[in-house]
Amino acid sequence: MLWVIIGHSFAFTMAVVDNPLDIFDHRKTYVGQIFANSYLAVDSFFFIAGVLVAFLKFKVRHVTLLGVF
Repeated sequence: MLWVIIGHSFAFTMAVVDNPLDIFDHRKTYVGQIFANSYLAVDSFFFIAGVLVAFLKFKVRHVTLLGVF
């Protein structure tokens, strides 16, 4: 979760930087790769959250369907 927050903070900060081309220099470092690839953390977070919500929804639905019969 921290990676998602840091990635968003970095992305919004880059929108107000004086020279946006400086981001290319930061992407060559190890720490810069963590920030540059933070969108993967966001996608993974949404995927895991969606799977968890779907699993819990189907689990509740399965219990209620059996309760009707």
